[in-house]
Amino acid sequence: MNQSNQYLLGFILVVAAYITLIAPEVNNHIQAMLGGSSSNLQANRYSEFLSLVVNASILYLIYKWFSGKYNL
Repeated sequence: MNQSNQYLLGFILVVAAYITLIAPEVNNHIQAMLGGSSSNLQANRYSEFLSLVVNASILYLIYKWFSGKYNL
């Protein structure tokens, strides 16, 4: 993995963490799609982790689409 890919991966994870942890309306929507929120702390951490993975995957796919379209 070259240096630009490492920066890209870091950027995607930071943005996904921002969406998951700081933008609660997005996180709540994703948790609702994953089966609702639970009062159990471990279940909440698991759903937050899944939200982070989903957000990072969406951002990565958007990047791949733009890089293919604009030859980045």
